[in-house]
Amino acid sequence: MSQADYHKAYKRQYYKLNKSLSVTVSNDDYETLKARADELGMKPIPLLRDMAFSVLHDQAFVPELVETELKELRFLILNIANNVNQMAHYSNSVRGMIDDKGLLRELRRLEESISDYTQGRLRKAPHDH
Repeated sequence: MSQADYHKAYKRQYYKLNKSLSVTVSNDDYETLKARADELGMKPIPLLRDMAFSVLHDQAFVPELVETELKELRFLILNIANNVNQMAHYSNSVRGMIDDKGLLRELRRLEESISDYTQGRLRKAPHDH
């Protein structure tokens, strides 16, 4: 099979499995999209696709950069909670000095607050922030 035949066959198979869409936007909308994509370290078309499918699946659009930061924050919060839990569990003196259940409850509230804030912020349109 020649290289040209291979490419034709590949292209036929590719378009059997994938659909190409064309979208026309105003120059102003494109500049807004491009600026947001640049902020997120993405290209405009993948950003538009990811945002569209987030909406179609009733999910908040979370850019990879923000997702990474959220995972780091969650990891830190869970580590703090784990350390506090261990201290309270194994040390009678610490148990007498702090309300370990109250502290863990506050850490859970902190985690929920970060998540709620982030989800709310991510649902805003790029020009709203």
